[in-house]
Amino acid sequence: MKDDGSDKEQLSKEVTKLRREITQLKAAAAQNREMAARIGGVTRLYTVLSKIHEAAVHPQKPKQLFQRACRIAVEDGLFRMAWVGLVQPDTLLVKPVAFWGIEKGYLEEIRISSADISEGRGPVGMAIRQGRHCICTNIEADASMAPWRDQAVARGYRSSGAFPLIVETETIGAISFYSQETDFFDAENIQLLKSVAAILSFALESAEREKQRRQAEKALEESEANYRELVEGGNSIIMRLDPRGNIKFINQFAQQFFGYSKGEIIGQNVVGTIVPEVETSGRDLAAMIGDLGEHPERYITNENENLRRSGERVWVAWTNKGVFDKNGVLTEVLCIGNDITENRLKDWLRANDQAVQAMALAIEMRDPYTTGHQQRVTRLACALAQELGLPEDRIKGLRLAGLLHDLGKIVVPAEFLSKPGKLRDHEWAIIQDHPYFGYEIMKNIDFPWPVAQMIYQHHERLNGTGYPQGLAGEEILREARILAVADVVEAMASQRPYRSALGIDLALQEITRNKGILYDSEMVDTCIRLFTEKGFSLSDQ
Repeated sequence: MKDDGSDKEQLSKEVTKLRREITQLKAAAAQNREMAARIGGVTRLYTVLSKIHEAAVHPQKPKQLFQRACRIAVEDGLFRMAWVGLVQPDTLLVKPVAFWGIEKGYLEEIRISSADISEGRGPVGMAIRQGRHCICTNIEADASMAPWRDQAVARGYRSSGAFPLIVETETIGAISFYSQETDFFDAENIQLLKSVAAILSFALESAEREKQRRQAEKALEESEANYRELVEGGNSIIMRLDPRGNIKFINQFAQQFFGYSKGEIIGQNVVGTIVPEVETSGRDLAAMIGDLGEHPERYITNENENLRRSGERVWVAWTNKGVFDKNGVLTEVLCIGNDITENRLKDWLRANDQAVQAMALAIEMRDPYTTGHQQRVTRLACALAQELGLPEDRIKGLRLAGLLHDLGKIVVPAEFLSKPGKLRDHEWAIIQDHPYFGYEIMKNIDFPWPVAQMIYQHHERLNGTGYPQGLAGEEILREARILAVADVVEAMASQRPYRSALGIDLALQEITRNKGILYDSEMVDTCIRLFTEKGFSLSDQ
């Protein structure tokens, strides 16, 4: 039988093609494993950040918080060891006050200084002296680690990072993390750990403020004369309430602060006048005031939203003390408050902005086809809000919601997000739930703004055809209506895995065609004006 050479040649080509495809599949698998490892690392550190943030919310002594933070870093972040050191002002030595992990006497054997000497040129000393993080990528090879190298390597430490603890403008110490891997501290990890240090710094400042409030309360109790002087001439809000929350006394400073005259406010209940029934975060303040009138000892110190006569919401830190008659019956509650609105916003942004950026990065890593989407939507939404005249404070909340509006996509399978073809019904149903997933992740975080609700509502439509709740009209937050327009314009103008970019002209035609139907007319008109008259561009940096 004659041998057919063409069949052999064809077979050889097919074998070569299969080998090439196998090589490509192996490379793709390796890339996926690397991406999964990166996401896993970021997820672990985000868990560390979230748990430390939660721990910092509850009042406790700084040393207890430090110990808790170190334990979380080791148990949830898989660090080899973590410790907190504070500078001793008289010697400039860094004294360990808390640690967790495989330490084996390391902190007793080493000596670290915050001064510019050999013992102060490692990560900890540099971080304290410079007021910024300092990273050692390879302990065994780094000359600056010479004083501690042998002890560190013997305990399995291969890289380390130190992050300063700053109270007001003074660096008082540092928190240090040790990994069993070299080159562990990449840009994403550093950003998250900087947020951890910021949260601890904020907690220290809060503890100091709490200490100052206690001292002020003690001074009030010690001297009636000082009390009278403070009531009449102090720059604090001072009120007396009956057990039902009705105002019996309010000082001059408080009258000016809230915008009421004495005659207008005396006898009125605080709920509905200077206290909203429900806080922006969703906390029931009417119930809290009722509980205060029965159990003032539960609210010795308390921070909550308050209302000025103008409708402006402000934050006040209160010290409350029950006043009892000779039979032990509560007759009134003495309330002393200080406006902390500006400090609260600054502290919150400082402690959380880096965490927000890290979460936004995690979303983009999950859905690489939409890289930059959150930032562009946020920039457009904030520009719309400014053009619409929203107060700067509300724009800050909108900015956070914009950066995190697709956070729920972390829960959605990656293959659904990057699928080039048409999604199946069950796949689309899962993607439609991403606003709900984002809301569930963020709902228990005490933002000064309704960020979680903005995330929940950004795919709702004016006529009730949106998702996931089917809200309509004024049921949708104004910020969410702004986000809806910004989101659809950016999405249509940009490329997606299932289609090419449609361009800004088609995007503006879409919102114009559905103005007053799907999208708020005011938002649509403002958006078109931004692009056609104000020269706004999605590609601007």
